[in-house]
Amino acid sequence: METGYKLTNHSMQTRDGFQWRKNRWRRAGGGTALCAKGCLHYYSSPELAAFMNAIHANIKKPRLFRAEIEGDTLTDGVKSGLIHGRMRLVEELKVVTPSAEQFVYFAVMCARTVLPVGPAPQWDAWAENWISGKDRSARVIPAAAKAAADAVVYAQATVLACKAAYAAAAVACKAAYAAAQAGVYAADVAAQAGVYPPADVAACAAYAADVAASHPAVAVDVIATLAKKALAWNDNKEEGGTK
Repeated sequence: METGYKLTNHSMQTRDGFQWRKNRWRRAGGGTALCAKGCLHYYSSPELAAFMNAIHANIKKPRLFRAEIEGDTLTDGVKSGLIHGRMRLVEELKVVTPSAEQFVYFAVMCARTVLPVGPAPQWDAWAENWISGKDRSARVIPAAAKAAADAVVYAQATVLACKAAYAAAAVACKAAYAAAQAGVYAADVAAQAGVYPPADVAACAAYAADVAASHPAVAVDVIATLAKKALAWNDNKEEGGTK
């Protein structure tokens, strides 16, 4: 039996009004892929649910449940699904909403897993300064985003030389660009301590993770590990020192 984590709305419903009840088994409808009809979706960790909701179900004020899962499952590294078998919700858990800074930290760390150091030095410098707290001013972030976009153009120019290498590089640069965009939004709301992060910050961070997860070199559990680290991250300090 596998443990998963499921988000529902206030009435314990998911897509198309699908109704859940605690301790009641629901069967997968024989789907063949994630997002296919009949697939019952879930997350491998509560932290992943917190960071990815914005571009998946996008449930407003969600409820979070621990689920028991029996059967055949699939995952793409950010979302999982039961295609044959059954699932039930057994325990409601507290929903934790990441701060704007935690969303950006998550996005940057996801991008760093797939973006080689060197092709976008401006982005590298921005990411390092943002994580350390040395410089989070809005003026430096658009330049970093442009540097990532330029790296995508460079990758496109090399497609005929090596299609496989291009595919991996393009994915990495898109993740970096999304991380930089999340930083743009975060810079605008960083002063709003204690306020839920706006949807655009959450969506950009989730997009960075989604794109990074599609990179061929990223193991399926990497993004979930980064989500856990990001949700535990304290904006006042980082490994190796304080800001």
